[in-house]
Amino acid sequence: MSTGESTRIERARIVEIAREYLGTRFHHQGREKGVGIDCVGLPICVAERLEIKDRHGVPILRTDHLSYSPEPGSRLVHDICVRRLDQKAAGAALEDGDVLTMRVPTLPCHAAIVAFHGLDPYIIHAYSAGPEKCVEHILNEAWSRRIIGKFRFPGVSD
Repeated sequence: MSTGESTRIERARIVEIAREYLGTRFHHQGREKGVGIDCVGLPICVAERLEIKDRHGVPILRTDHLSYSPEPGSRLVHDICVRRLDQKAAGAALEDGDVLTMRVPTLPCHAAIVAFHGLDPYIIHAYSAGPEKCVEHILNEAWSRRIIGKFRFPGVSD
């Protein structure tokens, strides 16, 4: 499936594929389900699997963006999302399949995918602290305060 004017990506499919990575251990610049994944790799791998193209028509591939430090030191993750994805307004409601950029601790260097359980927003992300794997948990107040950007993959159905 590829994005375009006639083909749309369903939000539920984004979440379904992201959940396939749950339990995959955290590995800096990892791009392999069941082997190793990092927070940047998760949305990239989901996009590649769905053959999503960025807002400039360029395919998003697992080989993209492999030159970043394991120590957060810039706004690279957020800036890449601004450049390649469709940015949502700051006050826009979260929806399944949205990509969030988040501060960890102060720079927007973390990415997560939104997945609802009923009316409750959860996030799926690979996190190097705590469990050191790809996890899904409620988007609580502490994580909500970290959100810097809200994005959607180009070609996502409303």
